[in-house]
Amino acid sequence: MNCGDANLPAGSNGRSIEGVDSGQGSDEARLVSRAEFTLGQRDYRATIGHSLRARASFQIVVWLFVVILLGGIVMATKGERLSWVCIGSGVVGLAWMAIQPKRIADRTLTNPIATESRSYVFDDEGVRLRTSTTDARLGWENFDSCDEWNGRFVLRVANSGQHIYIPMKGFLSPADEESFRMLVTRYL
Repeated sequence: MNCGDANLPAGSNGRSIEGVDSGQGSDEARLVSRAEFTLGQRDYRATIGHSLRARASFQIVVWLFVVILLGGIVMATKGERLSWVCIGSGVVGLAWMAIQPKRIADRTLTNPIATESRSYVFDDEGVRLRTSTTDARLGWENFDSCDEWNGRFVLRVANSGQHIYIPMKGFLSPADEESFRMLVTRYL
């Protein structure tokens, strides 16, 4: 589902108004949305899993293990002795690929920066991230899509394969989430 597909209540304009853009002569209010959160182990496992599954190399390796497993099953029906080697390799390979998000998340969480509280501000200029060690801004032109996935918004950074994950529970209010949806609809 696209992030901008909001079910807004009747009569709602879906805006968190910070002020009117008087310099442009525009009738539109300036939208601002805020989210603050700390990513935990469960968040990292889910987001890393999503990111890995989106990569072509990960998908190719998974399909390779599936083909090895299916080849082993076909060989077993023909009574070939090496069929169990293929079946075992396929099962072990698929199990190994299934635990990769957990392994990477656990390794990531050993870095103190990964567990810092994050503060995002979304406005007409773009996305601003603040932590105790970072203060960065990316304009909307740096993103090419936004989707809803598993209780999170996923902003895709253009031409990089990287994503920014914003838990829906991280928005400070329902109005902030509505404003975020409006900004995404406006710029992506």
